[in-house]
Amino acid sequence: MEGERLVTSRQARPLRQRAYYRNRLGTAPAVQFGVLVVRTTGGWARISVDGVFRREGSSHRDSLPAGPHTLRLERAGYVTIDTTVTLQAGETRLVTIAMRQGNP
Repeated sequence: MEGERLVTSRQARPLRQRAYYRNRLGTAPAVQFGVLVVRTTGGWARISVDGVFRREGSSHRDSLPAGPHTLRLERAGYVTIDTTVTLQAGETRLVTIAMRQGNP
């Protein structure tokens, strides 16, 4: 009939259900990301994320997979700071860290 179209079973299946079957067939689920923004006060630092040096400066922005990540901020003459931040999917997390002078 005019105006009618054939709908296949794949098209009729809801999108969420199609994704479920794709994952059941061995396709890895999409990686979810969050955004980490690091700011320092009291001076610049060498900023490392998950053991990888990212930059020297007073701020850094990075898109990372959701989950825990380690931060390390260091500078000669300042206290080295190590911390862990957990990102949620779709989240933008701002971390402000105060750099303090101390023993090298």
